[in-house]
Amino acid sequence: MAAYKKFIFILVLHLAFTFNVIAEDEINLFKGKYIDFWELKTKVDFLSFSITEPSLHGIIKGNNKEKIGFQIDSTYFQFKNLVEKASHPVRFLNGRLLLPRELVESIFIHLMENEVAYRFTEEKLFFNVYGNYQVKPEKIKLTTVVLDPGHGGDKPGAISVFGDPEKNYTLSVSKTVGEILKKKFPELNIVFTRTNDSDVSLEGRGWLANQNLKESNDVIFISIHANSTSIRTETAKGYEIYYLDQNAKKMEDRERTIISLRLVDIKRPVVVQKIHSGMVSSLVQRRSKSLAESVEKKLADTIGARIASRGVKRGPFRVLFKSLMPAILVEVGFLTNPEDARLIADENIQIKIAMGIVEGIKEYVKREYK
Repeated sequence: MAAYKKFIFILVLHLAFTFNVIAEDEINLFKGKYIDFWELKTKVDFLSFSITEPSLHGIIKGNNKEKIGFQIDSTYFQFKNLVEKASHPVRFLNGRLLLPRELVESIFIHLMENEVAYRFTEEKLFFNVYGNYQVKPEKIKLTTVVLDPGHGGDKPGAISVFGDPEKNYTLSVSKTVGEILKKKFPELNIVFTRTNDSDVSLEGRGWLANQNLKESNDVIFISIHANSTSIRTETAKGYEIYYLDQNAKKMEDRERTIISLRLVDIKRPVVVQKIHSGMVSSLVQRRSKSLAESVEKKLADTIGARIASRGVKRGPFRVLFKSLMPAILVEVGFLTNPEDARLIADENIQIKIAMGIVEGIKEYVKREYK
């Protein structure tokens, strides 16, 4: 049980794209030791309990037909054949069922079909429950998000240790990101560089992304990939986020493209156009780094316990160079690593990856659009 104490997500098989994320709930710990069951039930209303007299044996049930048994004034509780020992005994005082932390963790882990994220502090329990929970749609100071599923068609990308092509994973994760973005930010325009198993050139992806700049400058570009290594080793693993490795020549080329696409006022003198295009290029580079940092941070929250972060890096990726807005490339893990590959193939982990990217976008907007 100790392995779960810091942070955990409960995987569920029935989740698709029917959920929104509710705001983080919190409950004060009674005497720094206990959670009042009735307070927990106000947040998670499908929980129930019963106590049998005179034995004072109790049962807690969730929404998945499982149950946890406990004894009032005992530190032991049981799930199926697993007996656990809590740090404090269960109490029943003035009609209040007081549960130690370990038993609450067991409820989250064993009794809920929904996906749960939680953490304890010395005074409070904070948690999110994901499922068929509705929240008011949010607004965001972005016009468009361009989602770029890597590879496609006759360019399969990396091949996983299980024989599956990268292009399938990138499309699946990208579509999930789009679904969540549209639910969370209904007014946001979501553009895909591909929505099926088609081959789109790197220039074509950049061109498609740049068309959106004609309507608004509030556009970002996210290319989704899965990593691999030519050396068949299990040591290379983890996700990483890239932004463009800029140099003087690339900056000059980008500035010329900005001018040619009339993203600056071409009625102004040439020298002014060059200055303006340089300012735009510098802003794009800085915001790309900010976007990469925000997404890396939020992915650490959603999948960091399963797929470790390799950090934010610069990369010479052509698809980033061709995109004239803040742009990042997300490598969700190594398909040549058995554990990473297994997780990336898991639809529930894909949902977590998508959630991290969405929350990273929200974090980026908070940082850059104050």
